[in-house]
Amino acid sequence: MATIHYFAYGSNMLTERLRARCASAKSRHVAYAHDWTLTFSKRSQDGSGKATISPAAGRRVFGVVFNLDESELSELDRFEGVGKGYDRKDDFLVHIADSKEPLNVVTYIANPSHIDTNLEPFDWYLSLVVIGTRQHKFPPEYASSLEATPSKIDPKTDRESRREALELLGMKPLPDDTRIAGKKTVADWTAMRDRLTRDTGPAPWKDAFDDFFKTRLESRYFGPIRAIEKLDENAGEGFAIVALHCSLIEFLAATLKGKTYKYQRRGKPPLGPFEYSNSSDMFIEFLESAAPFKTMFSKAGTALNFYRSVRCGLLHEARTKGNWKIRVCESATRAIDVEEMVVCRNKMQEAFDQFVDWYGRQLPIDTALQQAFIRKFDSLCQE
Repeated sequence: MATIHYFAYGSNMLTERLRARCASAKSRHVAYAHDWTLTFSKRSQDGSGKATISPAAGRRVFGVVFNLDESELSELDRFEGVGKGYDRKDDFLVHIADSKEPLNVVTYIANPSHIDTNLEPFDWYLSLVVIGTRQHKFPPEYASSLEATPSKIDPKTDRESRREALELLGMKPLPDDTRIAGKKTVADWTAMRDRLTRDTGPAPWKDAFDDFFKTRLESRYFGPIRAIEKLDENAGEGFAIVALHCSLIEFLAATLKGKTYKYQRRGKPPLGPFEYSNSSDMFIEFLESAAPFKTMFSKAGTALNFYRSVRCGLLHEARTKGNWKIRVCESATRAIDVEEMVVCRNKMQEAFDQFVDWYGRQLPIDTALQQAFIRKFDSLCQE
């Protein structure tokens, strides 16, 4: 049976996605096309922007060349929307990245009548594209540039294409009755999410902040910490308290970015644009940039020292390292003294309260924080 070369540059770069459409597909080469650029300007029926390429002197578009049976070309045409926004190009020139050898391929380019440069991709669609570049080991700078592409939240959680994408990304929904914030469940979040995407005013965001964010912090962190503090024995309970504080710091950092932790070994599985595997970077950036912690860690290297000696020491060995100490110190003026290397455990709540107060004021007015909030709580509703 005849074989064709297909050049994928968008979501079809992810091998599993293409094979779900064309079972014979086999990846062969990373390739590039000279004088073309990738945009997310193809108008989709769902209102988002899908990937296409446009002529651009001096630019370069990377993609993956797949071999597939010619008999599946008509099926690929259907999935790609030939005649409904995309045109098939049967003699498109690319160059194999390793050898620079030219190769004629089949690819799909949006018809000019379906281009809108004001569009943005949905976050789940962008994740498919970025993971495809990492799966096939594209140049890191190319993957990073795609990762920085502005995207938007899909307002419909039940959209079939979104559900299929999440399954490919390894994200399966939790049961609707799973609690994610106090007694608030996955089903409650779905209802709140729908409200947030329909009503752009501050009122629903204040409710989301109170009902989900503050409630999650209270039920999973602050309440248990107070219970430990009531022991009032000063016999080592500070280690448990500060360990919870360190866990909370990473959650707050990830919420600000709208990112989810994914365990990664030797670069696999590839990370999407809203995933991270390096806790230290997330943790340290939060301490150095979020009030009031940034005033405590204004000196270079102190946040890294705290991460290694306190956070890692407590979580891995149930102790602090590097002469760091945990004390009650009721009369202290700050929660963490990096010069004396002391964590004043009873003052930490004041620091977190200041951050939570700032976040509560910013969330109803900051679009970037809002999108990150939705991404984070969406991820809490997935396995």
